[in-house]
Amino acid sequence: MNEHDRLEKRVADLEALVAFQDRKISQLDAVLTAFTARVERLEADAKNRQTEPQEVGEQCDPPPHY
Repeated sequence: MNEHDRLEKRVADLEALVAFQDRKISQLDAVLTAFTARVERLEADAKNRQTEPQEVGEQCDPPPHY
């Protein structure tokens, strides 16, 4: 194999690697975007639960020591 063929193979290998990395980065970006949206929903839900009054009353059983 001459120098020209080796360079062509290296360029082809690098192009394949870049294509693989580009695809993987796109997949990871989609996962990260979905994860971020889920975390934001969970944080909003947790904040809403903190501000809602706690329901206490007849629906709760008294503790066993009563």
